[in-house]
Amino acid sequence: MFAVVQFLFGLDGRLRRKHFISYWLVLLAFALTMALLWRLVLTWEASAAFSDLARAVAIMSGALVLAGVAAGLALNVRRLHDMNQSGWWAALSIIPGLNIIVLLMLASVPGTNGPNRYGLDPRMVHEAYVAPELSSV
Repeated sequence: MFAVVQFLFGLDGRLRRKHFISYWLVLLAFALTMALLWRLVLTWEASAAFSDLARAVAIMSGALVLAGVAAGLALNVRRLHDMNQSGWWAALSIIPGLNIIVLLMLASVPGTNGPNRYGLDPRMVHEAYVAPELSSV
């Protein structure tokens, strides 16, 4: 369980572009699911019979949205680390309008080749992990 929490919300290390994009697509699917859930909550609010259920769903989905935002910021920080930049630049991604530019930049600018101050190159770590398996084939 701790490994999952560390993976989703950890700010240490580096994140490759392809992983960044795939994780953000998962977060986008999550956000769309939450939007549909909110739509159901608003529909249920019109009915008195479902008001308690709607309130509980609204509270739970609100907490999940906050968790999704925190996970997105953590992804941005690790992607910035791959580019050898401070994670504080991720704060720009909470500014409406500027967030789209930041996400496009994070998805398109390549990371630093080789190790940097935030860790080893994720491509090199992956190749070192996969290479022994391929050599035995």
